Amino acid sequence: MKRACIPVLVLMIAAILTFGYLEIRSTEIVNVDQNGHTAQIIVDHLPWTDSRRIAWWEANSAKIISKYDIHPENSAYFIFAFGDGYKKEEKADRLCLSNVPAPVNCIEKETLLIVMPAHNQSTLFIIANRVYRQDKNGKIVREEQ
Repeated sequence: MKRACIPVLVLMIAAILTFGYLEIRSTEIVNVDQNGHTAQIIVDHLPWTDSRRIAWWEANSAKIISKYDIHPENSAYFIFAFGDGYKKEEKADRLCLSNVPAPVNCIEKETLLIVMPAHNQSTLFIIANRVYRQDKNGKIVREEQ
């Protein structure tokens, strides 16, 4: 019986180490594109958990806005996964970036995080179908759906 537990234990340890690595590796900003009232931020290696994604945005948003000269009229930030890199638009529903030369200027639309202002000086963080609201005092609460 003890021998049967060893492979399970090894798999559990490997899974924990892999998840830990994926959570702590640094996020690389690949590209930032702007149009209208939105900015598209293309990244590699955004953290997996909702709390870490929000914490990453809070820790890096001012630097990103400054470094990439994001216009203040941009009211929403869409963070996309770079995934397998730039591709042709073809017939797929892809996000094509205006600051990358065509025809290989599109990425798969894998939205990792949306950040947008809401009423009462609050900020919404949208991750998949989960919505979090940060009030003007900085408290973040998940909204019920």
